[in-house]
Amino acid sequence: MAEFSYDKIKAKEVIPEKPCDTKLNKTTNKLEESSLMQMVMMKKGNKATMQMIKDTNDILQRQVQGNEKNIQLEKIGRFDFSHELQQALGLKPGEHRCHTVSYETITQGVLAPINACILAKQDVALGALEGLLEAIYPSGGVAKNHANHPNQNQLDKIAADQYGVAQLSIDEIEKAVTDINKKQSVSKQDLEHLVKCANFLIYALNNSPDNLREGFGNTNSSIQGGLDLEQDNGKASQIIIGGNNVNVIRITDEHEAVVWTMLKTSFGGPGGSLYLFTSGKKLQSSNNSNQISSNMNSANPQKVAIENPTNRGKGDFIFFNIV
Repeated sequence: MAEFSYDKIKAKEVIPEKPCDTKLNKTTNKLEESSLMQMVMMKKGNKATMQMIKDTNDILQRQVQGNEKNIQLEKIGRFDFSHELQQALGLKPGEHRCHTVSYETITQGVLAPINACILAKQDVALGALEGLLEAIYPSGGVAKNHANHPNQNQLDKIAADQYGVAQLSIDEIEKAVTDINKKQSVSKQDLEHLVKCANFLIYALNNSPDNLREGFGNTNSSIQGGLDLEQDNGKASQIIIGGNNVNVIRITDEHEAVVWTMLKTSFGGPGGSLYLFTSGKKLQSSNNSNQISSNMNSANPQKVAIENPTNRGKGDFIFFNIV
């Protein structure tokens, strides 16, 4: 396993008796998405926006809850993909919709900065949410990675809608933290509002078309919470490190940009840690069939090199080391 770690504040993960407050079915899913889209169409800062978040709490699956005793947010379940996304990004037998940045990483990337701000009673980490949004929606509200997909128009609409939800959610979180800072206290109402906003944000990030691609389900299941990146064998596989030529694994430009953004803006502080898996010269990726843990080996491990997308060709790299 290759890992890039930082000191971090972890959001406590609990396993409840029931994974969520309400089960999601086609009816509630449509209600939920309709309400989300209504929220997007409202002007930022409008009082109705906050009311919409309150009114949709009984519709939205509660996947994050507030721990009033410790004044923190906790993960208690997992969202499914929206009905629209499942239809637009269809699958063949044996395929999964594979996250480039995993659901677990997204959840951690939302909860840890919020919890850090709750603890400090001021904004000490919310820039990480903007960085996470940039990484998960690298082209903003456009599904650029699916430009040649037969359902491109539907995917573009999903990207635009959910990107808007994510932006508004971050705005509301920032306002809530500002209020907490003014009062220097965290009320039950503050916590409930942050729970609602965090749920909307996680839901929107989970449904980013550009963070998803069709891939082999057996490999995707094995990767679990790791980064699921696409290897680029067309790039130079040797890099000079400390005056020595070192063999490395390279990834596509698109995925380099995502990881670089995560490390520099989101997961470079309280956002958490990132990791991925390799097998010798090969990166574990859902682009490969049946690349599961039992088929992988640790012989001749190689670093994974991530090049600065804004400074290519200048030797500006960061590395995932083998641990």
